[in-house]
Amino acid sequence: MSKVVLRAAVIGCGAIAKTHSRALADADYAEIVSFTDIIPERAEALKTTFAPGAAVYTDWRRMLDEVAPDVVHVCTPHDLHKEMACECLGRGINVYLEKPATITEDELSELLAAEKASKAKITVSFQNRRIIPTRLFYSLIEENGGAKAARGMVTWNRGREYYTADEWHGTLEHEGGGAMINQAIHTLDMLVNAFPAPAVAVQGQVANWENREFSEVEDNAGFLVTFEDGGKLSFYATNDYPVDAKNFYEVLTHNGTRITCLEGNVYKNGVKIDIEEDTLPVVGKACWGRGHAVAIREFYEAIVTGGEVPITLASAARTMQILFALYRSNGTRIPLTQL
Repeated sequence: MSKVVLRAAVIGCGAIAKTHSRALADADYAEIVSFTDIIPERAEALKTTFAPGAAVYTDWRRMLDEVAPDVVHVCTPHDLHKEMACECLGRGINVYLEKPATITEDELSELLAAEKASKAKITVSFQNRRIIPTRLFYSLIEENGGAKAARGMVTWNRGREYYTADEWHGTLEHEGGGAMINQAIHTLDMLVNAFPAPAVAVQGQVANWENREFSEVEDNAGFLVTFEDGGKLSFYATNDYPVDAKNFYEVLTHNGTRITCLEGNVYKNGVKIDIEEDTLPVVGKACWGRGHAVAIREFYEAIVTGGEVPITLASAARTMQILFALYRSNGTRIPLTQL
């Protein structure tokens, strides 16, 4: 039996689109048929590098009409995610959606409804759940009684050069937030999904300490998440550290075991655990991890086989709902309702 090859379209041809395009170009399960960007030169550059036979568009709806791809990769600024994903789902087109899923809770509800009404599949690119260290992290947590508490810390650097490089970063209208919705969201997502119980409350604060001259969004955040079973997650993020330090996150299990991730290594009660070497190449920034190739392949396999998507929209919504509650909190406890 010949292998099914799905026709893929990339909308938004900025930095992260290169990572998607590299994964698709190297795959035997996909063919890139189009690139779309309001700046045609960016789309042409990806075409030249990854898929010389692909079509180039500046209008994404026209692309959908004329190309009718099997899968669309939405790699645009955050505020366009919901509209594009909902339109694709309404047409029965599968969607690989870059994070964040949306920039408001109302948009998230619309996207969940669009998924429910569609026969197509959607996933959100929380790809770091699928890398080798995270899988080991989760398995050790489960073997030791499940998560009782967790802590996470993301200390990166984003300043004037980053926020003034384009018109959408650093704006509430287009980016939706800063350190949390963009840089720290992957670490938050990995920890949230270590808890089987739903989150019931969020309390914390965000602040813009060093970047307010040229950015509307937060550069610092600290908060506490409470889960239905009594679990607690403490989290801190900043974009004011001098460098992009490696993320730290740790779970305390119900039997008292500490499972820690740091510098790409996994520790059990401070003892490093041997881990299978990750041979996937790093494409783009090292902080993006190696998970895109895995997550994209698994999504395409789910489309072909009709199986469940490994990173579901519902699981991504858990993370997004916590984030939106944090932005409303301002130090008060925000109860969460199930979407």
